[in-house]
Amino acid sequence: MRYSIIYVPNDLIVLNNTRVFPARLRGQRDPSGGQVEVLLLREIEPLLWEAMVRPGSRLQSGAWISFANGRLRAQVVDVCPMGERILRFECQGSLEQIIDEIG
Repeated sequence: MRYSIIYVPNDLIVLNNTRVFPARLRGQRDPSGGQVEVLLLREIEPLLWEAMVRPGSRLQSGAWISFANGRLRAQVVDVCPMGERILRFECQGSLEQIIDEIG
């Protein structure tokens, strides 16, 4: 996390410079079709992202999510201690371009 601290007499101001990738994706669980919302937090490596997922309790390791009628798919590869999920994406073409179109 990046932040700045500014000291003002009798006050303390903390500025949070953390940035979230502006992509909220709506998809469906495979194969059940249940609705899923994914907020991408940070890229760990190409096609591997840390994300907040709702409803998270239904998406454990190994679960699949489909976006944009299957144009983009993601598998939950890990569940973090604070509840975030690690997702590995599969797509034809550029992940960034697809996210720009559907996110």
